Amino acid sequence: MESILFIAESERNDTDRFNCHVTNKYGNTTANFQVIVQEEPAAPSGVRTVEKTGRTITIRWDEPINGHSPITRYHVQYKQRDSDTWEKFTVPSNKNTVVVENLLPANVYHFQVAAENSIGLSNYSALYTGETEEE
Repeated sequence: MESILFIAESERNDTDRFNCHVTNKYGNTTANFQVIVQEEPAAPSGVRTVEKTGRTITIRWDEPINGHSPITRYHVQYKQRDSDTWEKFTVPSNKNTVVVENLLPANVYHFQVAAENSIGLSNYSALYTGETEEE
């Protein structure tokens, strides 16, 4: 005999340990099990400048909730304020700081960061604006 428990919808907060107690005319039994709901990570937050020069901006972000699956890498995108074109690159998961190079002096740039795990890619962080120094 086989029994199947089907959960139609779940969310991150449904992760927990559960007990299932079954009784019929032949007896009863209890099974304990753990449900871990995995999903893509939350968006990184707290994007900020930690250092800047005329041609570089170093940004840092806070590690997001990983969705019960380790973060495998971060996606960073940036552009000049008046541009429509995003430049993109990836950063290893053990880094939450990156130096964005080859920028123009005294220019304003927009930055966003997303996290990726084996389930998928998070939304991008809130837009962060930083400015390079004059030379």
